Amino acid sequence: MGNDFGLIGFPLHYSFSPKWFESFFIKNNLANCTYSLFPLDSVDDLTNLLDTNHGLKGLNVTIPYKEQVFPFLDFISDEAKLIGAVNCIKIKLLDNEVRELHGYNTDAIGFEHSLLPLLYSDKKYKALVFGSGGAAKAVIFTLQKLGIAFKQLGRENKSKTNVISYTDLALQEYKEHKIWINTTPIGTMGMQLDSLELPYSILDSEHILYDLVYNPPLTEFMKRGLDAGAKVKNGLEMLEIQAYESAKIFGLI
Repeated sequence: MGNDFGLIGFPLHYSFSPKWFESFFIKNNLANCTYSLFPLDSVDDLTNLLDTNHGLKGLNVTIPYKEQVFPFLDFISDEAKLIGAVNCIKIKLLDNEVRELHGYNTDAIGFEHSLLPLLYSDKKYKALVFGSGGAAKAVIFTLQKLGIAFKQLGRENKSKTNVISYTDLALQEYKEHKIWINTTPIGTMGMQLDSLELPYSILDSEHILYDLVYNPPLTEFMKRGLDAGAKVKNGLEMLEIQAYESAKIFGLI
């Protein structure tokens, strides 16, 4: 039985996670470790995946299962509970061959450490968060931790979660909220839509456009920001930080 790890979600063709972990294994002389992609049509397929891959010691979780995995977990870290999303599962095999799944969130620390270099310490920021999935929850948790006021936008209004539709936010609000964060998969390589429908014409050099998408490295969302002289950043550094934190949870560091 090996030390096998992997990523669950759907689709996964765009993921750089195997490349990152394979490089990590080589650098740290972990010759007996593997990292694989496990595209699941349904989160219910997780049980069969675990039953047929006994060497699995840990999994990363991406869209659309960061919230849906909760019922499968035996333990959830306090931070993951607060965030409401899990992107890292440590698989423990007990003495009696019983399997325990421990859920964590490393997206929040990855986003925080990646965002902070873009900010001026003496400036008061307001942010717009595009999307309402598990990644958005980690972003919102981080913004609250940093004391950054925000509004969350989606395709339609959701009063229970305070999500505002893109078209219902006034242009002045788009202008005043200087940090724009795309947490949706829109813009990912191979997707039909290459960018969110936003009023890019009001962008200026004080704006920061952060796109959690990292493949392609320069998304249409980021290009629109560059055209306006704004700071832009993709999600690659966030991926690298959260992967490193996952490796610590997996016991590889």
